[in-house]
Amino acid sequence: MMSTDLEPVPKGDFEKIQAGTSAPTKNDETAASLEAQLQRERDSRCEERFMWIFAAVLVFNATTVDKMSSSIVQGSTVLFSIIFLIGAAKYLGVDVAVILLEALFHNLMKRIGGKKD
Repeated sequence: MMSTDLEPVPKGDFEKIQAGTSAPTKNDETAASLEAQLQRERDSRCEERFMWIFAAVLVFNATTVDKMSSSIVQGSTVLFSIIFLIGAAKYLGVDVAVILLEALFHNLMKRIGGKKD
């Protein structure tokens, strides 16, 4: 005759995590270390991409703004370049550049508008 008793289900990793009794293993520590290294590498690549974009915008502005006939066109080109750089910095996650460019944009807008805060 067959037994109707159910066999106990072995405890898996998920149940150990829920119980909170499992200490991190060597594999867990290695995975966390590799994840941190990967995040640092991604951040540095995004910062490098932004620096290349910034350099390209500077070269573009240096070569074209002087050749423009109107100061209104020159100013609008510079403002649009700053807006583009702010968007690129936000997209790439370069927070320091976002803060500096937004402060620069704010100061330029105050000068253009003639307002004093």
